[in-house]
Amino acid sequence: MNILIVDDERVILDGIEELVRSSGFGIDNIFTAASAAKALEIMDSTQVDILLSDIKMPGMSGFELYDRVRETVMPELILITGFAEFEYAQKALNSGAVGYILKPIDEKQLYDALKKAIRRVVEKKLADTGRTPEETECERILNAVFRGESVSEGQLEYIARSIAPSGIGQKYILATFHISADGDAGLLMRELQERAGEYFKRRVRGGGVLFFGTDSGRLLHCLYIGSEPECIERICRDFTA
Repeated sequence: MNILIVDDERVILDGIEELVRSSGFGIDNIFTAASAAKALEIMDSTQVDILLSDIKMPGMSGFELYDRVRETVMPELILITGFAEFEYAQKALNSGAVGYILKPIDEKQLYDALKKAIRRVVEKKLADTGRTPEETECERILNAVFRGESVSEGQLEYIARSIAPSGIGQKYILATFHISADGDAGLLMRELQERAGEYFKRRVRGGGVLFFGTDSGRLLHCLYIGSEPECIERICRDFTA
């Protein structure tokens, strides 16, 4: 997920970037621009999922910038303003913005707006896949683990809460399917995930299962969290037999 921060005041731009970077929301790339013109250059070559822009800037306002970019792309919009006036808030919401943030930047207000924008982005990306935002977030965290990146205790707890029903013990097992056949790896992965997912959900008792693909594109992992990890070994043998 990519975010673009636009503000003509360098101190504010750097401060917002640091807050976003330390938010723990899993933003993949953070781009910054000190003008709307620079922001347009970035969006010409980069997919931007969330646009966080000051309203009042020389040359082109945040409203005008959003009007330009939504002709071709539709990033989620968060607007920043130093004017605590009703008409700015109303215009921000009418323009399709997730919300607006007043200067000086309030950390909680920023994070609340980011969470709302991130959820909207995830829901749009999942519209054609049938997957839930929780499943996608778990997959993102687990892929970070496989890349050797550090993850927080809270992120690991989020995975456990999302996968395992309440009250289930925290035992787990990870099974990996390797796709070695020739052909469209992505298509084969989706077919395997669909078939295996249906098979496992019918047979798993006393726990939760998450299927997730890895960055390599040819590995499908099955993570089980629950009280009976031995059942997954048996189900895997039966499924691959």
